Amino acid sequence: MTANNCPKPPATELQIDPPVHGIKAMTGLGKTTFVLKILPQFLAEKQEGQAIYISVPTHLLADELAEKIRERFPDHPMRILTYRGLTADDPEQVGLKMCRISEDANDLRQGGADIRYLCGTKRDGEDILCPHYHECGYKRQQRMADIVIMPQNLLAFARPSFLYPACVLINDEFPVPALLTGLDGPARSVTLYDIRSSRTVPVSEGLYRTDKDATRFLEGVKSKIASAIEKVEPGKPIPLSAITNTGLTSSEILEARDFTLRCKKKITLTPDMTAGERQLEVTVAKDNKRLLMEVRFWGLIARALESKSKIIPGLRLEVDEKAEKRFLSVRLRWREEIHECWQVPTLLLDATANWDLYRPFWPNIDRTYEFDAATPHINIKQILWSAAKAKLLGKTETQQNNRSRIFKYIEARSTEFKSVLVICQKGLEEELARTSLPDNVVTGHFNGMRGIDKFGNVECLIVIGRPQPQPDHAEMFAELVFDEETVRGPEWDGSYYPNIKVGLNFQGENSGPAVKMEYHTDPNVEDARRSICEAELIQAIGRG
Repeated sequence: MTANNCPKPPATELQIDPPVHGIKAMTGLGKTTFVLKILPQFLAEKQEGQAIYISVPTHLLADELAEKIRERFPDHPMRILTYRGLTADDPEQVGLKMCRISEDANDLRQGGADIRYLCGTKRDGEDILCPHYHECGYKRQQRMADIVIMPQNLLAFARPSFLYPACVLINDEFPVPALLTGLDGPARSVTLYDIRSSRTVPVSEGLYRTDKDATRFLEGVKSKIASAIEKVEPGKPIPLSAITNTGLTSSEILEARDFTLRCKKKITLTPDMTAGERQLEVTVAKDNKRLLMEVRFWGLIARALESKSKIIPGLRLEVDEKAEKRFLSVRLRWREEIHECWQVPTLLLDATANWDLYRPFWPNIDRTYEFDAATPHINIKQILWSAAKAKLLGKTETQQNNRSRIFKYIEARSTEFKSVLVICQKGLEEELARTSLPDNVVTGHFNGMRGIDKFGNVECLIVIGRPQPQPDHAEMFAELVFDEETVRGPEWDGSYYPNIKVGLNFQGENSGPAVKMEYHTDPNVEDARRSICEAELIQAIGRG
């Protein structure tokens, strides 16, 4: 896999998928060192006007990797950029975001606006700039670079126009959570009222003259789909048969999507608009955001029809019982696709890789390699005590006493070692930060430490608890990744995972006691659960 085969061939030539290779190497084995070793070759072979991209899960890892590259090649003229989005913290201005009006800019972007017009434009030959233009962190990074280190969620979107096209992509650590929209964070939903309500479709986006045929068509489709979905049991997967029984085809659903998109309102932005004028456009953008979620709704139905899935993955009918009337909405979650601009020769690096979870995103993974090593000098002590959130986070006397026990344990261990790293749930880390931890103790949390090497010399690592997902969360994860309905086997006798006995091998021996382990009976969900829990524990233990 070399950089000079990156340019896409003309459309008349045979189209061949770029190679995708995967390397699974245990933590501490030198994946970062390997990246540093191959970078000079890629830099020598890439064409002018192209860049090498490295996608990572956190900005912390991006900054650490950039610093390692600079230290390894202090005299190399390469230009390195760690890309940050509008709402990311500005590393050079504490307490500020990359865009100084990031909240409004993000609302406007989500409403379909081209926010470049907020930054600057020409009017009568004169440059009109945003008042924050010369201090803007987002604008500061708009420079050409040979190596761009970017967050993994950018893999679903087109690259920013100010960056060179990609010739090689190196993905460092597990990217799938960043590509599942709506699984975590704010809920994305469309009300049944919005699905049913008619829209007046203009002849073209931004125009006011009505397309009567399109309006009539859209009204018919919306009525059929709303009637079908309201009959579905809330909280359960929406069967595809609910849609096929309406007689609608995927092409008709896509036509409804396109007609809905025409209804998007125009947003006008200028760099010198007042805050009040900008707020008026933000209001329009928020209306557009609701409409664009409806556009996404049609797209997800069409995709399910085309794939002939038994369900519409990620969609659930939900009931809001707090409303005075029965308030129904459809919750949306979906799997992003890798944007075409990143369809280049790709190297996937992951200490805990399960390639089955990667293939829905990179179906053309053609070679995988696995490297492991013995760890005879690591001593592990396990304390059998539940560190569940419910027992640690809260204001009850029991919860406070449990946190006190943990603090005293950390304090005691800190007297035995020069340096101690504690990794735990984020909520517990925040509680520990409110205490007076010893000076030789640093903390981190699950899902924020993958790939970080700066703690490699700590003498003692304490891992508290585990990031075990609730069964319905792991099931939705698998449903989105594999586009399949998940199934609970007969072993389930309640709402939580069943147990299975597994062997625990002691170090240096081929035998050990049998222990109980929670697992999911659906293989796809078990893959998802392990990627969230055990894989994250392995990553945490590998930081020390």
